[in-house]
Amino acid sequence: MDYIKAKTGVISHNFIKHCNDIGHVLYWHKQYGQNVQVRQYKQLRWLLIDHILQSVIEKDNPEHLLFPHLKSLSNIWRPLTIPGSVLELGLGAGAVRNYLQLHYPNAQITTVEKNSEIIHCYKKYFGGFAASNLHCEDATTELKNKSTFDWVIIDLFSKTDPPIFLFKQEFYDDIYHILNTNGWVFINFVAEHESQLIQLKKILKTVFGKTPKHKKIAEYSNHLLWLQI
Repeated sequence: MDYIKAKTGVISHNFIKHCNDIGHVLYWHKQYGQNVQVRQYKQLRWLLIDHILQSVIEKDNPEHLLFPHLKSLSNIWRPLTIPGSVLELGLGAGAVRNYLQLHYPNAQITTVEKNSEIIHCYKKYFGGFAASNLHCEDATTELKNKSTFDWVIIDLFSKTDPPIFLFKQEFYDDIYHILNTNGWVFINFVAEHESQLIQLKKILKTVFGKTPKHKKIAEYSNHLLWLQI
């Protein structure tokens, strides 16, 4: 069965529906009530947390973006000035990080992931064996550091819902202060209710003084929001 759409090069809904059942288990770890799995089917390798799909790559091409929202994000990035420094909040299986390293080889990329098991899986199974600047830290703590960045990419989830701090103005105040002049912030936001999206846009307008650009990913709950300071 074909789990990648030939026309678009992204994974199919059929793959998402059956990702807990197909292929074979490469890694399984359960601790403190959380279940982390790495599974593989042919060239596809993916990360599951509590049976929820987090990220998927092609084994021999881990920099390829297979989720439709990541394809859209790369299209947003393409015409922009090449960044010298990028802060990525949320690692998953490292698809975004792998893409950035390939297409922006001179950029200093820092990734923050609070779960050490996710970092371990990235290094062993998803092409990140030689990765540096991987910080095992809570995102809100990392933002208190004095480093500044050209881009900040936010891709954070708590199971299926956004973490509560994504609705807090203080979080975006901290991001504002670590962005360089003309810096960009990009957010992959899963909104189950329209009110969540309205609240986030309001906070971003308050902090950054402008309404973010917005793209809804067709047939998915993902929303991309981005703006330049």
